[in-house]
Amino acid sequence: ADDPATGHRPSEVAGKLVFIAVLWPVLVQALTVLELGGVASMLTGLGLLAGRLLLAVLFFVAGCYLAAFVAAIIRSRAGGDRDRVARIAHHTILVLAGYLALRQGGLPQDLLVLVIGLAAAAAALAAGIAFGVGGRDAARHRLERWFGSTDGKEPKSPRGGDPGGGFAASSC
Repeated sequence: ADDPATGHRPSEVAGKLVFIAVLWPVLVQALTVLELGGVASMLTGLGLLAGRLLLAVLFFVAGCYLAAFVAAIIRSRAGGDRDRVARIAHHTILVLAGYLALRQGGLPQDLLVLVIGLAAAAAALAAGIAFGVGGRDAARHRLERWFGSTDGKEPKSPRGGDPGGGFAASSC
């Protein structure tokens, strides 16, 4: 069956890729014999780049399959929050696969570490702001559920009811 996006069968596309892969070194060698070393070295560099990009795509595709597989295992075996844990594992594996694919594609490791670190810091900051400022009641209830109330009373405000923000006037 033809692919609706390209109009070609997958076997035709694979055949063309194999043809190019076989013809490429022959073309480079022919250019070297014709003493066109600059063009030959350019084609060699393009071939190496194409190989790296193909390997990067394969890394990411394998990561996508692995992420879906791990998420399915977690959903089938985990307890109460299995959907949340499965989503976290799925996205974590996708980020790792993306990192490996970009690294294989030729991006410098320092740049990738910086980008991933900044993205993680931004996500933590956004979650902290949303949790702390936007949902104080939800945060209080969540903390009560996690840690429980020690004396059975309503938890006190972090400020302790002091209008000065928890500090005595003499301590300023």
